Amino acid sequence: MKNDVMNQLSASRPDQLDPLPDPNRRDRQLHAAFAQPIERRSTTRRTVVRAGIGFGVATGLAGAVAVAVLATGSISGSLPTTTHPAGTNARSSAQDILLAAADNSSSQPASGRFWLAQTVALDGEIAGPADNRYAIVIKERYDEWAAKSAADDSWQVHQYLGAAPATATDAAAWKRDGAPSTFNVLPPAAKKGAKPYPRSAAPGKADRLNTKGMGDDTYWLGDDNKRFTVTQLQALPTNSAALKAYLVDIFKNRKPTSDEAWSQDEWLFRVASQILTSPVTAGTRSAAYKMLATVTGVKSLGTTKDNQGRSGDTVTFTFASPSGSREDRLIISPQTGMLLAEESLPVGAGNGAASRLVAGTDYLSIGWTDAPPSPQIPLATDHPGGGA
Repeated sequence: MKNDVMNQLSASRPDQLDPLPDPNRRDRQLHAAFAQPIERRSTTRRTVVRAGIGFGVATGLAGAVAVAVLATGSISGSLPTTTHPAGTNARSSAQDILLAAADNSSSQPASGRFWLAQTVALDGEIAGPADNRYAIVIKERYDEWAAKSAADDSWQVHQYLGAAPATATDAAAWKRDGAPSTFNVLPPAAKKGAKPYPRSAAPGKADRLNTKGMGDDTYWLGDDNKRFTVTQLQALPTNSAALKAYLVDIFKNRKPTSDEAWSQDEWLFRVASQILTSPVTAGTRSAAYKMLATVTGVKSLGTTKDNQGRSGDTVTFTFASPSGSREDRLIISPQTGMLLAEESLPVGAGNGAASRLVAGTDYLSIGWTDAPPSPQIPLATDHPGGGA
């Protein structure tokens, strides 16, 4: 299950829950598509989230949370076409947005049997023949129940939601390609000699993965395989200065791989975004927002919409690289202070298909719950990884 270590990122989960051939799917989603020399962005949980997850527009999780499941084994709910509207003129500074989020997020429920993260992962890829490239967006739903007790079981529900051209420009190119129902996706540039692989436009059925006795799972924070159990995450500092000092110490003493050259501010932005979707205390989550407000380079985009059509306060951070920069966005619910979405977009990539690659995670809900997944969803037998 862990043999294919693709190009290493929300989001970040226990190894034993990885259902797909690419256990570092989220790292690849957010960064490898943009050909960055530094490709690891471990976000909270390593199986998927880093699904991780954010609350809905104005509601949180308290007590029991149930996932709507059709009898056919599908996770209910349809997704809108991927769009990335420009933000309004910034009404607040990034610091104002982050400090408000710190206040709002401090009141979320603090405990439960499972840390439940319900996410939609978006993976930008390039498809089509050499003379007619176009960008597509692959969507997958991940619902994860991470048990708090070491004696309890953890769960993941996965559903491939299909793929579609990213923009109208890409749709036109796809039609010129014969409007195929299966996309011929180019492999990551780092995988020399790899051949294109298929991704179906049609969604697949949901299935369930049970990991016995995997409570108190380990999470990754940062870029260097440093792991934290749920118990350790719950003990992180709740004061922003103390949290920053603790994380800076990890940054200075870590052992990055040869292709990792993060600045301290880049690293802090990355780790803070991981903390925001991890099973930390409300105090630590609030401290992470306050710490983010001190990171040089964080800017405000004002109000934008995520891929679910939800409006949120948005801050950005640009990661510069000789091979192509990217802008990472955090879209925050103004009501709850929880993350609605993370997005990563190329900067200065010209006008080709690569300029329209978008990756990220939409957080449908995140928080503590006592309710396990619905038994109507069949247990997983295999994961072909693509819904084809």
